[in-house]
Amino acid sequence: MVAFGQSRRCNALQVCNSVVLLACGVTEWVNGYLHYLGLTSSRKTGHRALASLSEEAMNSRDPLSPIICLDNIDFEEKVHSKSPEKTNHMFHGTWGYIHWIDRKILKEFDQEDFSIKRYKEDISRSAQLDVTPAMLIPSFEENTHFSQVIKSQIAQALMKYLATGTNSKSRLLSLRHRSLKSKPKK
Repeated sequence: MVAFGQSRRCNALQVCNSVVLLACGVTEWVNGYLHYLGLTSSRKTGHRALASLSEEAMNSRDPLSPIICLDNIDFEEKVHSKSPEKTNHMFHGTWGYIHWIDRKILKEFDQEDFSIKRYKEDISRSAQLDVTPAMLIPSFEENTHFSQVIKSQIAQALMKYLATGTNSKSRLLSLRHRSLKSKPKK
């Protein structure tokens, strides 16, 4: 930030932040304040960077752009011994990430399937498609799988960042590992 304040040419972090905030719809006032703090470039610079990036993207041969994925998760921390100070709490989290399609996977498909012409054809055909609610709602198996994935990710984060033990291996993990190896006796 000091280098950015001294020289406008040292601004990779600020331009990146400016482009992301512009894409997210941050107000001009907030962007101006963050620019004053040295965390972003001006809004004008962000627009110029987007124009330059869009020209590069138009000339690139990539069939698919990266996909931005956002997940909203609500989970409740339940307190079993309730008191005025200790109550259940609902947590809301939004996780976002950019998913890059693996080049090896893209090579297996016809590149014409990703063209603008094919996209327009598919969109025009979708006008005659009968949409039913079942098409938009995940199945029971998909819901169960999603729930298990989220619980697994939360458990991994808790074990990695919060769990402590007296030895390097957690007793819980060693018990689970041992029980998977040995078969129950009849």
